[in-house]
Amino acid sequence: ILVEQKRKLIEKTTIEIPSGSGNIDEKPEESAQREFWEETGIEITDTARFKKSYDLILCPNRFIKTVSVFHVFLTDSDIKLINNKADHEIEKVHYESFERVKEMVFSNEIQVGQSKEIILNFLLRIGEKNR
Repeated sequence: ILVEQKRKLIEKTTIEIPSGSGNIDEKPEESAQREFWEETGIEITDTARFKKSYDLILCPNRFIKTVSVFHVFLTDSDIKLINNKADHEIEKVHYESFERVKEMVFSNEIQVGQSKEIILNFLLRIGEKNR
């Protein structure tokens, strides 16, 4: 699942992995669940379906931020819930094949560093498993 995110600061729409910030009173998996629903319209009520993969440290300038990366396996029923009007900052939700996402990374259709890192990390992990 990818989203077309309106980025006012750069006056551009970018293609990204659904993501967002957590609220102070939320556990990381609750934040992942809420943000995924807000951006895609897919409501997954069982937070146990969100599996933490790893933490990613972002260092833009001197402001260090830790991001928790989660994965969730979607069912055919989940995919039917995609809502392209779920969030005012999201222009479109994409359900793409694994091969298409790879093409989007390598052709630079996906330009946001955080999304690229997560996708490339996944590709490397898959490659290592297939050795």
